[in-house]
Amino acid sequence: MIFSLIQKANRISYDSTKIIFFLWKKFKKKRKLQIISSIFLILISGISEMISLGLVVPFLTILIDPNSLFEINSLSFMINFFNIDKLDNLRLIFTCLFGISSVLANSIRLLTIWVITNLSQRIGNDLSSEAFYRTLKQPYSTHINRNSSLILNGLTHHVLQTIVAINFSLQLVAAIIILIFLITTLIFFEPSLAIFSILLFSISYLVIGFKFKKKLAENSKLVTETTNKILKIIQESLGSIRDIIINNKTNYFFRVHKEFDLNLRLLNTENIFLTSIPRYAMEAIGICFICTFSYLMIVNSKVTNIIPLLGVLALSSQRMLPALYLVFKSWSAIQIAKDSVVELTKLLDQPIYQKPLDSEKQKFIFKSHIEFKNVDFRYQDDDSIVLKGINFRIKKGSRVGIIGETGSGKSTTVDLLMGLLNPTSGSILIDNKELHDKRNPDLLHQWRNSIAHVPQHIYISDASFAENIAFGIDYEFIDMKRVKESASLARISEFIDSNPKKYRTPLGERGVNLSGGQLQRIGIARSLYLDRKILVFDEATSSLDTKTEDRIMQSLQKLSKEITIVIISHRHSSLKQCDQIFLVKDGCLQETLIQ
Repeated sequence: MIFSLIQKANRISYDSTKIIFFLWKKFKKKRKLQIISSIFLILISGISEMISLGLVVPFLTILIDPNSLFEINSLSFMINFFNIDKLDNLRLIFTCLFGISSVLANSIRLLTIWVITNLSQRIGNDLSSEAFYRTLKQPYSTHINRNSSLILNGLTHHVLQTIVAINFSLQLVAAIIILIFLITTLIFFEPSLAIFSILLFSISYLVIGFKFKKKLAENSKLVTETTNKILKIIQESLGSIRDIIINNKTNYFFRVHKEFDLNLRLLNTENIFLTSIPRYAMEAIGICFICTFSYLMIVNSKVTNIIPLLGVLALSSQRMLPALYLVFKSWSAIQIAKDSVVELTKLLDQPIYQKPLDSEKQKFIFKSHIEFKNVDFRYQDDDSIVLKGINFRIKKGSRVGIIGETGSGKSTTVDLLMGLLNPTSGSILIDNKELHDKRNPDLLHQWRNSIAHVPQHIYISDASFAENIAFGIDYEFIDMKRVKESASLARISEFIDSNPKKYRTPLGERGVNLSGGQLQRIGIARSLYLDRKILVFDEATSSLDTKTEDRIMQSLQKLSKEITIVIISHRHSSLKQCDQIFLVKDGCLQETLIQ
């Protein structure tokens, strides 16, 4: 049985070590050095625990039988060296030493806990930031083909669980080191007692651990799955709140959320209960062991001889039992967080497809034309073709319209033009240069940084008008003159000035108090603020009335002829100011209409 337990222990140890090593590879060099430094602090903590425990015997001995201290060689040498001739002085010295050592040991232990917790949170910040950065740096095609709730769960729940795993991994190391020092001290005083205690507590914990290992692993997967479902139902309900209210579906979403949330709470309850069982079980075993040992020692020895030893046993148990429980709890926490660590690592393993921010400051100097040559596109290898045989040319400074029914492929065409998607076949040329030439990867990033895009659905952050127009810029760095010029061209300045706080007026989450037309005009102002040479409007005026749309189009016509404008629409009235209109139907460019 013992051999079987050892084999299982090795397997569990291997699994936990594998997870820890998994994470170690993701740590920055600075964090690795900090972890090594924290281990030195843990060693100091272990030494202080050993000294504190070692002083129990002389402290209790001098209280009960002070003359016996002179029989201990190491202590008699110290007494003679310091010329201590009074027992009262000796009692005072050992009382102070024992008190100081206990305070010092606990102070260092508290410092160790703070260092470990602080370090694990900082490492968690590193991993979370890196995962978020790599997620943002994925190709557009990746973003549109994956579930956002899974990403949100990865950047929240999985990060938190991974921080827990890191924290408990460090605490596991601390607990093991402290146990080694405590056991060493106990062996020094009573080897047989120490060995018996180690076997008793270790086997007890192993039996309990094996009993709960499978259940904790199952719960870990269920917690991950249930959290994904909760995030999904929250996103779906908040994203369609108008339909939920109109169609009276509140009870359905409430019921589904309540069911998933209850399952998650019950799983957490079970995990907390399972990891708490060993603590109370081992405390009971420890007390029974001390009682039995005390009785046997008193029956067979003098009370004055065994009290110091019982003091060592009691104090070592008081220190060892929490440390043993921490080992089990740390192992359990690592098992519970295992799936989250794996999921977070998937985000951390994402390759970076976009250039670093420094190179994005460069803009492509557009000189001549954009050309599509026999471009085909499909989203997935097994999907039907979306665009086929697309050929057209857009000259610099022209105003170009792309028209077509919903689902015809016009938005996909513009996503290809902006470099967000790669053609399945064919070529996209910018001034006769291949946009997706792997030998010149900077071209794609510089080209994207030359484009300002206005989508049909404008994202509004919970910030002011100025911050939404100068989107993604800290308020203190916003060029207010350019903000006002952009707002004027987008025909939104009068509305902004009518508010008491004007450009500082907060818009609230998603701009719920603004009309669709006002939202689109903020989006247009946002694109104009960027001062890019290519402007792309994707159904950007669909919510505007004809009069406002005409005024905005006239404003755009006044822009420099160095600026190329591409407008996507499903209605001809939006394209009256265009030099060219391309008609897209069923994925094909059927005809070119020249105004």
